Amino acid sequence: MNPLREPFRRSALCALVLALAACDSGTGPDPVDGVVIQPAGETLFPGDTMTFFALDDGGNRLSGAQWSSTAPAVATVDAGSGRVTAVANGSTQIRGTVQGTSAEAGVTVQADPFAECGVTLMLATASQAGALAEGDCTFSDLSRVDFYEFRLREARTVTITLTSTQFDAYLVLAARTGIAVFGEDDDSGGGSNARIVLVLQPGRYLIAANSFGPGEAGAYTLAVSAA
Repeated sequence: MNPLREPFRRSALCALVLALAACDSGTGPDPVDGVVIQPAGETLFPGDTMTFFALDDGGNRLSGAQWSSTAPAVATVDAGSGRVTAVANGSTQIRGTVQGTSAEAGVTVQADPFAECGVTLMLATASQAGALAEGDCTFSDLSRVDFYEFRLREARTVTITLTSTQFDAYLVLAARTGIAVFGEDDDSGGGSNARIVLVLQPGRYLIAANSFGPGEAGAYTLAVSAA
């Protein structure tokens, strides 16, 4: 080895080590200034599941969150995935922690007011054939009704139609808990068909496929589309 080149080799090696160290110092994750947990303020029924996620202040989804529930007897949560399972009536906070920064979202668990009638889960864009028949649940005016649920993860314009050649169709759209009613319609779908068009925020919604008069029965098609 040429002894004259050795100092240059050592200098080059030192420069390379310093460069690598400088690069390595920037490869760690960016600090998290704030965490927001979504969804927030959810009402679930025992046995329901829902996946929660963490966002930064800019609305970007964060990875690597660790999850916990302040009341596991009310609702449990998978520590790695954020999947919540409702257990029993009560309230809890679902906590997500990312790089030492935590935030919480409230969850209420209550008995399903429509459990006795049964609720069919639909996609936000789907069509479902059904029939009003003897033995169905009824409203106070003795009109028969079937219940359906759909969920939105973002604000959408939703169109719901109920068509039948055998009875005068009537639609009701409400919150899944049944407390808030967002719309009702009789004949906006043409003829005796019903139609509701609304801009809806993220959440869980209940559709009542109903007849205008008491005791009416027959086959129908319920269609939901979200744009």
